[in-house]
Amino acid sequence: MKLKQENEQRANRLGQIQFGARLFDVTFDNPDFGLLVVEYDRETSKFTRVSESVKNLLGYDKSEVIDKKNYDFIHPDDIASTINESAKQLIKAKEASGYANRLRKKNGAYITATWFSAGGKDARQIAYAMIT
Repeated sequence: MKLKQENEQRANRLGQIQFGARLFDVTFDNPDFGLLVVEYDRETSKFTRVSESVKNLLGYDKSEVIDKKNYDFIHPDDIASTINESAKQLIKAKEASGYANRLRKKNGAYITATWFSAGGKDARQIAYAMIT
């Protein structure tokens, strides 16, 4: 009886994980999604995955962003505060919630991005930005 319950609980958790993974993929694959979603390597600061919405929100093709450092797109006056916020997250193993910086669009204009992020146990960081 106990083994059956444990197997049912594992199956339920697996289903939740699979659903979460699919939902996550949908946010990356939808060009009309109103958020910029990125995954980057905390050790190199390079983007490793970028949502399709990057084209609509910033004007870049994904290939123009992948393997580029996130600081290449941040307004020069915002780099120090972004580094400080990132350091706080790493030191406290904390998620970012609502810090803002300006991102450069392909046309050279800047827009405000408000960031929310979660890190994993490895070097990957997943971040969502509301663009205004």
